Amino acid sequence: MDIDYAKILKVDRMHQQTQPVRPLLAESEHDRRKLMFSPALQRLAHLYPAYPPSADRPRNSKLVLALQAAQIARSITTQITIHLEHNQHLSRDASAAIINTVESACLIRDIGEPPFGSGGEAAIQRWFADHGPASIRAACRTNAQRELTASDARVVNALADFTEFCSHPQSLRVLTKFHWGNNRQGLNLCKSTLAAHIQYLRIAGSEAEDSDTQAHDYAGFFSTEAGMMKSIWSAFGYDPLSQRFPLNYIVEAASAIASAFGGIEQTSGDDPLTRIHAFETIKNTWMSSYIPADPDPADEQIMNLLSAASSDGSAQGDDSFTDLCGALVDTICDYAARQFIEQQSAAFSGTLIRLLPTESGSATLLTAIQTYLHQEITGNTHSRQLELHGYATVVRLLDHFGVLLQIPTVQFQAALERANNAANHFDVESRLLTLIPAACRSAYAQLVAQLGHGRDVEFEEWNARAHLVVDHIAGLTDESALASLYALNGG
Repeated sequence: MDIDYAKILKVDRMHQQTQPVRPLLAESEHDRRKLMFSPALQRLAHLYPAYPPSADRPRNSKLVLALQAAQIARSITTQITIHLEHNQHLSRDASAAIINTVESACLIRDIGEPPFGSGGEAAIQRWFADHGPASIRAACRTNAQRELTASDARVVNALADFTEFCSHPQSLRVLTKFHWGNNRQGLNLCKSTLAAHIQYLRIAGSEAEDSDTQAHDYAGFFSTEAGMMKSIWSAFGYDPLSQRFPLNYIVEAASAIASAFGGIEQTSGDDPLTRIHAFETIKNTWMSSYIPADPDPADEQIMNLLSAASSDGSAQGDDSFTDLCGALVDTICDYAARQFIEQQSAAFSGTLIRLLPTESGSATLLTAIQTYLHQEITGNTHSRQLELHGYATVVRLLDHFGVLLQIPTVQFQAALERANNAANHFDVESRLLTLIPAACRSAYAQLVAQLGHGRDVEFEEWNARAHLVVDHIAGLTDESALASLYALNGG
């Protein structure tokens, strides 16, 4: 396999820029700056993971986890690029551009997450599975109305984006469909940045392939972004349905590391006994799961650190606890960097399953931590109540805005026109539309303008309309979702 890093570092963007193209490093820095100042990233400061926070520590937001993942990715990629510079004559600017690209991709990994995380995702999936077919029957007038059942191909296709809704494909919509200021192409990031972000290669609604790569386990993009996905992948000469972008393996690993250790820091608090218990449990799980068929030096280091933390009390002090977690993270980062260097050919061909092999000591440790965190969540009544409360909140918001999905296209367009022109005539549909941000309405208008005049155009318009509703609700924060529901319920 020919490994050429120049081929994966593209300054091409989805839309042509008015200003001259800058050098590679400057373009990657420009992407990172745009992300740092974007409202979409800042929104993550008001979204929270499901881990039950300890009473003596503030609750970390999704933004904190994104920054931690970006720093971990920077650490891994720096080690890789140092090796590449020394052995493969990679330029200093190209190395810096690779680091910026991976770091940017980590920042945007959860940018499409709805309020209340997995609870919000489940609410959207369930609502459309339960109410979507009836809404389509009411909105789409066909000559064969009696044939329009839930199993009709037109209904299934229109619903697929929502019955498989998750943050991965929604992130791509947020990055490319919503604009701020005068930019009508979203953030218009470099194709390398977008490609490094995309982990899953299956369009929503398609069957998962029987593959070991896990690239098709979840939907990676919606039908509305299928053309965009093809455009991104064609820039690198890749098959958009079968080959992952090499740098995404680093993003995936860094995000997994940040999620695991961020959760430990949240749940353990400042109590030394809780910390010792946590690492004792994790160590026992790790030892019972890890089979050292091909041991790595990192595994011995992990064992030593876990043993020290769970037995001699070295995790008691706050500084010691931070140092311990940092040492474990550094150990896994070192291993990940060595893995990437050794597996470059597989990463570039897309045949690599993951950067941290399941059987490795590092991956087993992350799994042991996630198992512990899951047990903490399961056993925490407050966390379960928050999840259910979040789920119910999103369902009820969809109940309110679902009115927009039950009217014919002509009636919806009229309501949208009244909302855009601030008409005095009152109707529920136009008033609901005024609550949806202009950026979401603009994304809908652009999508509808591209529709043809075929027999399925009503169903395609309904899909675009459903995205309009979901884009709004999924773009809320935990607090604003609750406030919105409170207002719609009459205070």
